[in-house]
Amino acid sequence: APSYYLSLAVVVGITAIAALGLVLLLTAGQISLGHAAYMGLGAYTSAVLARDYGLPVALSALIAIAATCAVAAPIGWLTLR
Repeated sequence: APSYYLSLAVVVGITAIAALGLVLLLTAGQISLGHAAYMGLGAYTSAVLARDYGLPVALSALIAIAATCAVAAPIGWLTLR
C-alpha cells in the first residue's frame, strides 16, 4: 500500500482503539478524563524516543507503554482505594 494510506490506516486504528475504550466506560456510566492524557503520554514518549534517541519504533512503543503504566498505576491505586 502507498505510504499515505498506510499511515492513515494506522492513525484511524489508534483513534478507534481509544474511542472504543471510552465507549466501554461511558456505557458503564463512568466518565474518564484520563483516557486522553494516558494516550497522549504514550504517544509523546514513543515519538521522543524514536525521533531524538533513534530507537526502533517497536522498542520505543514498548518503553512508552511501560512509562504510561508506571504513571497510571499509582494514580489508579490512589483513586480505587
